[in-house]
Amino acid sequence: MIFDRAVEPFVPTAPDFKISIPLEKALWPETLLAFEMNGSTLPIYHGFPLRVVVLGWGGSALVKWLTNIHISTQEFDGFYIVEKYRHPKFPVKPGTKLSPKDMKVLSELGVKSIIPSPLEESKTSFDKVLIKGYAWTGEATIKKVEVSTDGGKTWEKAKITRGEGRYVWCRWEYEWKPSKPGYYTLMCRATDSKGRSQPYIPLWNQDGYLYSAIDRVSIHVV
Repeated sequence: MIFDRAVEPFVPTAPDFKISIPLEKALWPETLLAFEMNGSTLPIYHGFPLRVVVLGWGGSALVKWLTNIHISTQEFDGFYIVEKYRHPKFPVKPGTKLSPKDMKVLSELGVKSIIPSPLEESKTSFDKVLIKGYAWTGEATIKKVEVSTDGGKTWEKAKITRGEGRYVWCRWEYEWKPSKPGYYTLMCRATDSKGRSQPYIPLWNQDGYLYSAIDRVSIHVV
């Protein structure tokens, strides 16, 4: 199924935006055509008058300012499918030039987690450090989030405090009592119901799509 919209309203020189998704995904009950947001008319920056919502997939599939829908027997071969929003089918060295046949279109999101608190290079109390963050995945669910306070040598399970379901951001936290003051690197990794876990090194692609490496935050414990 092919979705298209008019020229990007805020970037007049951009080509018409057209992408395709498998008909099976288009017919999922969770795939929506949204004309309202939070009970109100959809704002223009979110795609007024109509937007596609493809839950669990990357933002390129969530077409804003929708004008037409077409059913096709094959994947669309336009600019935003052939030239953009693609990543390698297999691991490659950074900087490798790949042909379109060695790339695939972005679809389902991978598993990911981040540490927004404490902040990078911040100072925190020696008595107790509350590490908090978010985790999400594509069409699966988050099964666990782990935290390391020693640069990845050991891992402890964090507590998921909110959002244990599909298509939602999970909130998690971990209370840590440092053994002594010092400079520490905190890390987090999530695992989903498909058994996927965040890697230490991400799969490289030239545009950085679907970056999912283990998050790191360094702090000063005083």
